[in-house]
Amino acid sequence: MPPRKGRKNKQEQKKKPKVGRPPKHNPFADLAQELGELIREDQTPDDNEPVQPAPIEPEIVSLSDEATFAAAMEGAVAQLSLSSARVGPQRPAPTVAIEQLAQEHFERQLYAAFDRPSWQGRHSDPLHEDLMRGALPADKVVDLHGLHLQLALGRVKAALGQAQHAGQRVVRLIHGKGLHSEYGDAVLRKEVRSALSRPPLNATVCAWVEALQAEGGAGVTDVLLRRR
Repeated sequence: MPPRKGRKNKQEQKKKPKVGRPPKHNPFADLAQELGELIREDQTPDDNEPVQPAPIEPEIVSLSDEATFAAAMEGAVAQLSLSSARVGPQRPAPTVAIEQLAQEHFERQLYAAFDRPSWQGRHSDPLHEDLMRGALPADKVVDLHGLHLQLALGRVKAALGQAQHAGQRVVRLIHGKGLHSEYGDAVLRKEVRSALSRPPLNATVCAWVEALQAEGGAGVTDVLLRRR
């Protein structure tokens, strides 16, 4: 039995491809494709062109506080050495000035040692305490005001010798406090008291003390003589 024509026509219609409209031409897509190819060619490395090495970044070193201080001081020390090298030779200190200062220091120490009550030998004389209390009247008074040092010391030596020879025990020496001294210090007072504690006068003097404040204080020295 021959097939039906109607069914065959339907199958042939299914097998035939459908013919549509041709695609539209897009010029912008072609241009983008060409640009992409050019960019890829530029990025392709040339075998003949030397390759530049990548720059090396400097290494950052962290210094400790001690290392930083030492590095800073190196420049300061070098600069100090340069500046000190330019300084001329220093002048030596004058020898006379040093000797004078040493002598003045020795004299001050000596005056300080002798400017205190002095007792020669043992405290065996019962008049020691009376002398300290100012209970002994002066047998002889020697005024040394206005005298130069050597003249005053000579007068003290003579007065003590005469008083001892006469059997007197207490001699009062008035030398002043030295407030108006031309030397600016109580030189006469200190020299007199120093002489009383040194030879030859210490062989005559048993003790000496500063007078009471009511009787002259630092400007007066009471001397207790030894018995003959």
